Amino acid sequence: MDQLDRALTRLDRRERIQAVIAAVATPLLVGLASAATAVVVVRLLLPEGAALAPACAVAGAALPLVAMVAPWRKRRPAAAVAGSLDRQLQADGLAMALSAQPAARRDPAWMDRLASAVHGFRPEPLAVRPLLPAALAALALAVAFALPQAAVMPRLSRPAPAVDRLEHRLADVVQAGMLNEEKKRALEERLKAVQQRVANNGMDQAAWEALDRLNADLDRSADDAGRRLAAAIVAADGAALGDAALVAALPAALAELAQHPGLVPKLPAGAAGAALQAALAAAARQAAEAGHLSPAQAAALAQAGLAPAREGAGKADPAAAKRLAEHLKGELAKGQGACAACGGAAALAGELGRLGNGGVNRGPGHAPLTKGDPLRTPGGYTDSLAPGQRENEDGSLTLAETARDPEAAKAAVAARASLTDHGSAAADARSAHVAPRHRAVVEAYFPGQKP
Repeated sequence: MDQLDRALTRLDRRERIQAVIAAVATPLLVGLASAATAVVVVRLLLPEGAALAPACAVAGAALPLVAMVAPWRKRRPAAAVAGSLDRQLQADGLAMALSAQPAARRDPAWMDRLASAVHGFRPEPLAVRPLLPAALAALALAVAFALPQAAVMPRLSRPAPAVDRLEHRLADVVQAGMLNEEKKRALEERLKAVQQRVANNGMDQAAWEALDRLNADLDRSADDAGRRLAAAIVAADGAALGDAALVAALPAALAELAQHPGLVPKLPAGAAGAALQAALAAAARQAAEAGHLSPAQAAALAQAGLAPAREGAGKADPAAAKRLAEHLKGELAKGQGACAACGGAAALAGELGRLGNGGVNRGPGHAPLTKGDPLRTPGGYTDSLAPGQRENEDGSLTLAETARDPEAAKAAVAARASLTDHGSAAADARSAHVAPRHRAVVEAYFPGQKP
């Protein structure tokens, strides 16, 4: 292979490369732009898809390989390549003529004339302008690779707002002593289960339903506390007034209130507290003998430290019972604020109104106005009738009596006396003016008569 053949080979390679550039420019632009877009999506939106970014780049760069195979394998005819070389060397056909012969048969004299031009021959530079858009796409792909990969967001250690509110509410209820130990442990375990589910799965439907059930249980506990506190308040008020029935009911009401440690009244220390405790123990013993206090309630009283079981408890002293009731009234009044703060205000007010202690009323003989059940309509209080009023045997109430005959207006009596002839269906008769537009309707209703 002489210098002419080497020049022809260099020129042929250059033209094939140029054909490849022209063929792959558009596919390369499309592939790199698509790869850059995919890498940006992976970097910013797919925290767990970091391994997809290199795959997207490789796929985008490999797309032009399919388009470059055919141009590279396609060769121009040797005469066309020789013509291009002859034109670039300005050999006036000498290069074409010599290339048509084998290297061994070429005339040395003619080769010497062409040697200087062939020796320093360099093909024209490649036209890379079609690759500029693809170069910009490659730059965009590099920038996309430089973007930081979105990190996987860790699970929030702080619970969701709804769970957080329920946790604070349960803490307030526990701090106020509205729950006994068993109920408190059960609710706390259920709350922990909900928090774990939210940490694993987020606030799904099951978590919302569990929160609703917990809130409903807290509402019921607050309502129960309000009703039991109202019963204890009414019993203490009645016992302070000397009502024997309420004196007997007071130990049972306090025993029921023992399920809410924060509402249990405190007895003073020293001799005064011992005297009150003895009075309550005597009242509890009498209530148990009368069947108003069950063994479980007696045990609850003893566990709360109000009336420990003691042998030989004497009969309750009325004066001591009254002092006990007065002390309990003040202690129970302190629990109303805590009960209302925990959501038991409505139940407390409703139960106080139902039991007849507190609430607004409309006066003697009327049912009290309370915030309780609106369908409850108890009868009036006959012991609150005003002087001169009495209850009759048929259940009616006589409010007042008079010895005089009722007075009637003479004009009204004369008007009624003039109605002497009317039908049996006419319970009343009076004249009326009928408008002209209504006459047809009236005539159709009263046939044969003119209004």
